[in-house]
Amino acid sequence: MKNRKKLHKHKEINKNRKHRKAAFKKKKELIRGKITLTASGLGFVTPLDADPDAEKVQDVFIPPQFINSAMNDDIVEVEILPDRDKFPTSADRGPAGRVQNIIDRARNTVVGEIIAGHKVRALNKRISEEIQISGSLNGAKRGEWVEVKLLHNEYAKTNVLHKGTIIDRVGHAGSVKGDLDAICKEFDLSSPYTEEENNEAGQLQPRSIKRVDLRDRTTATIDPFDAKDFDDAISITQTDNEAELELGVHIADVATWIAPGSKWDKAAYERSFTSYLPGRTLPMLPKSLTAAISLTADSDSM
Repeated sequence: MKNRKKLHKHKEINKNRKHRKAAFKKKKELIRGKITLTASGLGFVTPLDADPDAEKVQDVFIPPQFINSAMNDDIVEVEILPDRDKFPTSADRGPAGRVQNIIDRARNTVVGEIIAGHKVRALNKRISEEIQISGSLNGAKRGEWVEVKLLHNEYAKTNVLHKGTIIDRVGHAGSVKGDLDAICKEFDLSSPYTEEENNEAGQLQPRSIKRVDLRDRTTATIDPFDAKDFDDAISITQTDNEAELELGVHIADVATWIAPGSKWDKAAYERSFTSYLPGRTLPMLPKSLTAAISLTADSDSM
């Protein structure tokens, strides 16, 4: 009888161990997603493997103490925390989690200002932690903008300070030129076109494309008088029905000048837009080409 009781007890212990192991595995299930960080240091992970038929994909909230060296837009794996009520953030609270692994880093460099303690404070406010500089400052001094190559850890660790090495001096923080140079480098804004590129683009001629001639309409540009290009305009015309007016919306005809897949098409695609910074304009197209395409007053637009 004693041996039977021991046998039953042994089976019960093994059964409990299996349940605990199964519960542990379930608890440790990881969710893969992209993390977005706010300027205040909060994190939100959008699952990448969510059900595509789901009406709404719920983000996982990451408290600051559980971000574990992840940076904005990194691909991470998160573990769901057991008690969501400890981290209330909104009326319809979703799950909270802890970054366990960093699968893919979104960036390898950061632009920031050198501060005391051999550290750099990032220009991008989504990087709230200071970066510890390893090695020499390479001639840079406190108060300068620098570009830092990040020395990422292979695994996420709690409270790990970001580390990096200085690879370029950008300019003095607080000066107009230095600040603009830092912004351009941090957000990878393209440099202005060279004079050679402007001259080359100015030689382009309009392509032979079927179009409608609307030069008989009185058309008014809606861009301000000091705009660098005039690509939008409107016209109002009386229709055959006296009770109706036709509103015409006119867009600068870029396709007449730029062939798909051409050099300038690729250049415009890479830039995507014209960047207007204080005292500095980074155009999407060379200024000579923009001038030819623009809907300029008192001139025929080819």
